[in-house]
Amino acid sequence: MCFFNGSLAHGSFPNTSTDRFRRALIGHYIQAEAEKVAVYYHPVLRMDGSTLKLAVSEGGGECGVWVDEDGEPTIAMTGQQTVVRKHE
Repeated sequence: MCFFNGSLAHGSFPNTSTDRFRRALIGHYIQAEAEKVAVYYHPVLRMDGSTLKLAVSEGGGECGVWVDEDGEPTIAMTGQQTVVRKHE
């Protein structure tokens, strides 16, 4: 089990096996006061499985994509969103 802060760029190399697949369960937590969230995270579900209606915010999305760089797989960052926290 792994937990990551949302600001941490994280990932793993693509699964290249021909006889196995990777399993993952991913959950994203957002503040209860949230009014909107990036379209990448829709649909938003409550803990009981019901849908929470939130507006779509600008920006956001996947953190990166796998690209081939000089014959080696590497992550190209795609997000350009800046986060400012209340305490900063």
